[in-house]
Amino acid sequence: MKLLLGISFFFTAFLLVSSTGLAQSIDTLANNKLVWQHAVQPNEQLPKIAEFYGLSVQELKSANSMTSNIISSKTLMIPLATGKESDGGVKLHRVQANESLHQIAQQYDTDILQIKNLNQHYQNMVPAGTYMLIPNLPSLPDKPTEGSRLSQQGFFSLGFFAGNDWEGNTNINYSLNGRYRLKHQYFKKDLRVRTEFFGNLGFRHDIGKFFSKRIDRFEARTQLEYQVNEYITQFVYGAFRTQAFETYFKRVNAESVLTSTFLSPAYARMSIGAVFGNDLYTINLGLYQFKLTMVLNESVYNNREYAYGVARGDRTRLEHGVSVRGNVNYVKDKTLSMLANFDVFFTPYAVDLDLQSEISFRFSKQIKVSMLTTLMMDKDISDKVQFQNQILTGYTFRR
Repeated sequence: MKLLLGISFFFTAFLLVSSTGLAQSIDTLANNKLVWQHAVQPNEQLPKIAEFYGLSVQELKSANSMTSNIISSKTLMIPLATGKESDGGVKLHRVQANESLHQIAQQYDTDILQIKNLNQHYQNMVPAGTYMLIPNLPSLPDKPTEGSRLSQQGFFSLGFFAGNDWEGNTNINYSLNGRYRLKHQYFKKDLRVRTEFFGNLGFRHDIGKFFSKRIDRFEARTQLEYQVNEYITQFVYGAFRTQAFETYFKRVNAESVLTSTFLSPAYARMSIGAVFGNDLYTINLGLYQFKLTMVLNESVYNNREYAYGVARGDRTRLEHGVSVRGNVNYVKDKTLSMLANFDVFFTPYAVDLDLQSEISFRFSKQIKVSMLTTLMMDKDISDKVQFQNQILTGYTFRR
């Protein structure tokens, strides 16, 4: 019975949000009462709007000096009061200093997704003193204590690349590649398991230098989390990365040189620590981490004594240290978003850095353009910092 009530309430909220225009901003009437500006949608009727906000049709007409039910303006003034209980689908909340969407959702016994749907102009960052609409529905049954979720996304793109390689040479090229990401989450009470697979395949060609390179990367990651309390979550993290095919360095009138292949190199990592974060960012502090670098194919040495920090004949190299991983995910609206990830590994001898950011603009649900920036530092490969900037456009999907 509780399950049926939960489904019913969620479906009601979805209908209310999808059939009603998104609120835009707060304003004041002459008598200093707060009013919400409602953006009128095509074919939207006055009785439906009044029902959504818990008002009578006459109250809504009086607030907007209307003499009939015909809507002639693009916005309507909706008189609301903070915390007011009504028969409508929403109520008003004034955001306090340092208050997150997660805290607001807990206060009103709702979820972040419903709040975001009602307030799409405030996706992550909510300025103190502003107002938000809150779903005003009966309390849902207790959230399930066990479940799982599977999601996938892909991006097939054509674009341009500019940056420098590990030798410090600047190059500009065009690329054609596809990225695929598969995520699975399982949770049971205070325990959560996150598993992710990432693959990237493509081709890159230097303009003017006749250098071609296969884009080839496969990575699997798993993180086990246990929530100790509201503020502290412990984790155990493991990851493995390599490529599937051979990559050659090619120049005109020169022999091809094998630079990398399957398990040469390959990286395995494991760390333990604590997770901190909120709706906008997450930081994983690895109190201990080991990194295992593998070079199992001697052909990639090319008459060198070391490749990727591994001495010829050793095949592996093990390093110990501490790490910091984090991500920031900011969504302004349905068209513009920003994602940033960083991964820093500290050892007694060196610091490895991998910083990536992506700013995306969606023309439609499937078509987007992205600007990707990457900054990498790995003393095992080179003393130089590698910087890359890409502009990609193509087809994307999310399920």
